[in-house]
Amino acid sequence: MSNSALSKKIQKMKEERRAMTKRILHYFFAEIKANKLYAYGSLLFAPAQVFLSRFLTPLVAAMLVDKLTTGEPEGGLSVSTFLPYVGAVVCAGFIAIYVGAQRTKLLWKFEIGAQRRLSRKCFDVLTMQSMRFHNDKFSGALVNRTNKFVTAFERFFDTLNFEILEQLSIYVFASGLLLMKVPIVAIALTLLVIFYAIGAYFLFKKMARLNEIWAKANSRISAQLADSVSNILSVKSYGNEGHEKKLFACVSSSSFKAGMITLRAFLVRNNSLSCVTVAINGVLIISTIAGGIKYNLTAGTIILIISFASLLLSPL
Repeated sequence: MSNSALSKKIQKMKEERRAMTKRILHYFFAEIKANKLYAYGSLLFAPAQVFLSRFLTPLVAAMLVDKLTTGEPEGGLSVSTFLPYVGAVVCAGFIAIYVGAQRTKLLWKFEIGAQRRLSRKCFDVLTMQSMRFHNDKFSGALVNRTNKFVTAFERFFDTLNFEILEQLSIYVFASGLLLMKVPIVAIALTLLVIFYAIGAYFLFKKMARLNEIWAKANSRISAQLADSVSNILSVKSYGNEGHEKKLFACVSSSSFKAGMITLRAFLVRNNSLSCVTVAINGVLIISTIAGGIKYNLTAGTIILIISFASLLLSPL
């Protein structure tokens, strides 16, 4: 195959992949639009739960430290002085539990209903196909693709809800609060996160391609196994056991090779991003020291910076 023909084939595969992705996302977003109460409700609860469970306690802790370290009020300090702070943390904790329970309830109702509807759509589409279509396709591959399509919706919405939206909420809250107190640290963190995100994008893009190749190789294993077992009568009748073993050995070897390539890329990605995270921590410490000197920060504010920075950097 010439280079031009190979490039055309690769371009065609990319276009088909993009078209397939658009079609899948069309069905996914159609489910979200059709069930706005459950979908948007679970999404709106995410920022509230993040603030109550992750930001309120550090804020109160910073106030407590400042109160303890900036001198005693008239009459001295007592346990009653700190009761309002403790009450605020406890109340926020109970509210966060309630918000989290409602969020999970809405999420489960939405995802279970959506998976049921998507399964029915897949079943209807498959049963409407001609006999020629089913004769030309591996039945195991069709079942495997259907299951992946349905479970992919759950992963898609969980990622949107628990990873993307939560991280976005953490970044907005942390950056906003730090910007009001220590602008230099907020700006430094923002630049570092952007730098990290750009590097991670290219590394994850490569991993996505390798994971796709590995997933297809694993799908071929499932399809070959399902078809060999479902047609075992024909295999036994014509004495094709050896041929089937060679086919299965071939697809399993391809999966193993794809898995090893993916593993090596995974190690390179993780080690590279870990090195960047260590460098970010070093820059953060320097920025905090500079901010402390310039703005004469209190101990409580420094604790606040460390807490918020840890929230931002923990997923990295």
